[in-house]
Order: sequence, then C-alpha cells, then structure tokens
Amino acid sequence: MLRLDFYESGIGETTIITFPEGGIGIVDAHPSPTSSRSSISELTCGKTIHFACLTHPHADHGRDLVEVVKNAKPAVLWHTIPNFKEFIYRAFETQQFFPSPNREFVEKYHREWAEIFADIFGTAQERGISRRQLRADVQPETIDGVEVHFLSPEEAITQTAIEKYAKEIQKAEPSGGDPNLLSAIIALRYGDSVVLLGADALKRNWETATQRFWKVKLPKAILLKVPHHGASNALDLRKDASHHGYLDICSGTPRAFSVIFGGDSKHPEKRVYERLCQRTNPACLSNGLRTSHAGIALGSRMPGARRVTSAAVCHPVLSFEIGRHADLHQIAGGDCSNCPNTPRPNRDECAVDFNK
Repeated sequence: MLRLDFYESGIGETTIITFPEGGIGIVDAHPSPTSSRSSISELTCGKTIHFACLTHPHADHGRDLVEVVKNAKPAVLWHTIPNFKEFIYRAFETQQFFPSPNREFVEKYHREWAEIFADIFGTAQERGISRRQLRADVQPETIDGVEVHFLSPEEAITQTAIEKYAKEIQKAEPSGGDPNLLSAIIALRYGDSVVLLGADALKRNWETATQRFWKVKLPKAILLKVPHHGASNALDLRKDASHHGYLDICSGTPRAFSVIFGGDSKHPEKRVYERLCQRTNPACLSNGLRTSHAGIALGSRMPGARRVTSAAVCHPVLSFEIGRHADLHQIAGGDCSNCPNTPRPNRDECAVDFNK
C-alpha cells in the first residue's frame, strides 16, 4: 500500500508519503502552531528518507525542512529554484528605496525566507545531500513501484517568475513576480491509482500541468492536495472557463477526496470550497470558513478590509492508504460531510461530466 499523511501546520503544509516498502518522502514541512502534530524529527525518526521536497520558495512550506536536512539526511533534496544561490543572495539584498512600515515588514519577511533557504541548501551541501531541480520536463522517478511524475513548473514560467521576483526585490517595484509560479505539481501513480500534490501552484501552472497529465496518460486522481490553501488564484471559477484546472484531472467515479490546508480566515475561498464540495469529497486540516470572526471589518477605507486570523483546526492529521486498483481508504481524520460550520452546496448544481 501507498500511504499519505497530511499534518495540520497552521498557515503552512506538511505531507509525508510512505512508500510500499516503508521508506518515506517529505513534501514540504512546517510546524503546527497549536502543536497538533509531533515534531518533524519524531515523524521521521528511524525512517529511510528517499527525498525531501521544497515545492517552492515560501517559508511556510520549508521551515521544518531545515531540521530534516540537518538531522535526518534525506537521499536527495528536491526543489524548483534554478539558481538557489542567486535567489538567496537577492532576497538578502532587498533595498529599501522608500522607507515605510510596510516596506520594512516586506524586507524583514524576505530576509526570513532567505535565512531559511540558506539553512536548507547550505546544510544540504555541507552534508553531501544531492540536490535536484524539479521541472515539468524532468523524467519521472520510480520508488517501490510508485511512479513520481513532475508536472510543473514549466521552464519558461520558472524563468519569468525568477526575473520578475528579482526586479521586485532589487528595485522595490511591483512586477507581478510570484514565487508560487515556481510550485512543483507532483503526481504519484501506483498501479491505476493517482495522487495529485498541488503545492501552491497557480492557474497558469495548472493550464500546462493538465496538458502534461493527459499527455503521459495518467488515470484521473483519486486524492488531491488542494493547491494554495484553496485560494481563487489557483482555480478558474468562471462557468465558461476555457482553461483546464486541477478538478478536470480528478476522478468523478469514484469521487476523489480533496485535502485542504486552510491556514487562515481567508482560506479556503468560499467559491473554491463550494466547487470542491460539488466535485470531490473534501476534508480539511483547517478551514477559515469556520472562523466566526473572520468578517470583522477593520474600519479601513479599503473596501472589504477585514482581519486575517488563524483558521480553526478541523483535524490534526488526515491519512489515506491507497492500493493499486484505484482503491482508497481513509484511516485518520474525517471529511466535511457532517461539519455544521461550513457550507455544503447541492452537488446536483455541478453539471460537469467527470468522465470526459
């Protein structure tokens, strides 16, 4: 059996894959602010670690990977940054052209990222841990009979995102650079079963990832890690959407499970959550829709301004075992079907043919 454990991690994410012969892979790692999970050292103690993966350069996905590379020594560190030394240097060299409290906050935020990434990559180099950049053109790997496919990011998207990020950091200019465009999208195929791990990939990533998914003829996914905490910038919500997204490659028969790391009171976005309810069996580690005071106005002149608070913890862990024949069993946690605090739209409203 293939096993996936998704651990509540506040605004971040922690996913541990246990392969059929007992070794593990770690996809992102961030501690839980509520201590709802064990430390990463306890979760990995005594395990053979095939890989640790930083899906993209955001600290809420990599803080605990520092501990992993320092003490657990994975066989390889997967990442999506084409030149991580330059990336870290640029983040450290943030220039404050127009000093202000907001700018100081941004500078501190980027330096915190840089320190974490410097620790991850520096320690990996010191310990002789090999590093591998993930791109959509990288050949799949096979671990214990499980094919690991890399569907994103495309090289062209990666280069554009890096260039825009560098411009934004160095010149203090909004450039549209978004490190989420560097997000890895990983598909695990075990026989006829597919698991889709979407990190924080955005709509542009999914347009190309779905094309690659069909090109390599993968069966539709029976388990989805919902991208970007259920944000609307990862899913085209238009009724006449012309671009394909992650729900198009999820199974309708049987209905796929979807796992949501909500994080804060803005995530998941309500319309995204409703679409997930229509198309999948959603289960939340945390869900901002349950945060009763999420809509309190701030008295700001900005329309819709509201306080962003931590999301309620729904489950400390969601665990699934997956067989080779599109069979999935949930062995820890629950789903959203009986939650009184989140909307359950009528699934009949969804007119999409899953089997196309």
